[in-house]
Amino acid sequence: MKKSKRGPVATIREGSVAVPIYKLGDGRYQVCFRELGETGLTKRPRIRLAAAKRFAKETAIRLANGQVPISPALREQIIHIEKVVAPFSVSPVAAIEQWANWRRDQFATKHATVPEIHKQLLVSKHDHKLSDRYMRLLRDDVGTFARAFAVHIDAVRALEIETYLRELGVGNRRRNNIRDGIVTLFLYAKEHGWLPADKITEAEKVKRIELDREAPEIYTPGQLKVILEHVADDWRDWICCQAFLGVRPEEAGKPHTSRRSGDIRKLMWTDFMWDEKQLRIVAAISKTGRDRYVTLNETFLAWCSHHRGETGPVCKLDRPDRETSRLGPLLGFDWINDGLRHSFASYWNSIHRDMARLKEEMGNSEQVNRRYYFHPQPVAIAKKWWQVLPAEFATGKIIQSSLGLHFAS
Repeated sequence: MKKSKRGPVATIREGSVAVPIYKLGDGRYQVCFRELGETGLTKRPRIRLAAAKRFAKETAIRLANGQVPISPALREQIIHIEKVVAPFSVSPVAAIEQWANWRRDQFATKHATVPEIHKQLLVSKHDHKLSDRYMRLLRDDVGTFARAFAVHIDAVRALEIETYLRELGVGNRRRNNIRDGIVTLFLYAKEHGWLPADKITEAEKVKRIELDREAPEIYTPGQLKVILEHVADDWRDWICCQAFLGVRPEEAGKPHTSRRSGDIRKLMWTDFMWDEKQLRIVAAISKTGRDRYVTLNETFLAWCSHHRGETGPVCKLDRPDRETSRLGPLLGFDWINDGLRHSFASYWNSIHRDMARLKEEMGNSEQVNRRYYFHPQPVAIAKKWWQVLPAEFATGKIIQSSLGLHFAS
């Protein structure tokens, strides 16, 4: 029905908003207006002029206040949303925003399985100067985890990781190491877009096991003497590197493969700078992947200086575990893993009281040294450790100076 050609019969104003009312040819009245953001004209007929004026007034007020109309269907949806979110004490607006953020993260995050990401992690880490021990952790222990969780990494939950670690049945220290390797995997995934960048990963939510702060097991000077008397000649230098220099057993006796050249590298006699009384633990065999310098004290020189000028490896054999297994029944006491290195650090610190220097000598963090070696032994016993000498030096006397151990004149 066309409206009358004459002008509006009434115009309702509210602020800057004007809503005209026209009379139609059939005697009804039509309210005309434009909704906010719309270009088309909205028309609403009413039978009576009074009803048209009331509707025009309501519309003018709404438009002046910047409000948009709510349809009955939309009103029902809002009521439903309010009911759904009511138990969580959150507003419908906040609930919708949270859902939108979650949905955005889902679409923004790439999807890949744990084994796929693990494979790429190994390729990435291969180019860095990382120790063989750390690479074995990533390759073997984290690889086992990846095979056990062959799903998208964003589907793995902290409780599942914690249960997996518990069911491994390993010691707390090893469990922590494996947990740290898994965290590395998840952080790598986060860095490369497989996990949300602004959220803590599920692996990080798994807490490390608090370790005992007790002093490590060490040998007595008398036990060291028995070890040196019974060890095979091929392994005596390996023992001395640990007992008198604090070198890690794997650094002293294990072959390492260079990630750059592929060459097999062992601790060599050419790494000993005899005149400077320094040993260079090269990056290729160092646990930390960096060069380290260790001071050659007089006790070590008494045992090993006859190798000056040699160019071969300190250990020609590759299986120290065979020798330590053989020594066990002969010694009359248990073989302690890393016991010689722990003994060196404990006795050394009892005399020197210098954690900063011990950190450099051993290639540990100061935190690790304080945790394990801040349990001083009696100085009299510590001095006896350095008096364990070869037979030809049996009558010699070792004393302590600020720079190292030397023979008294």
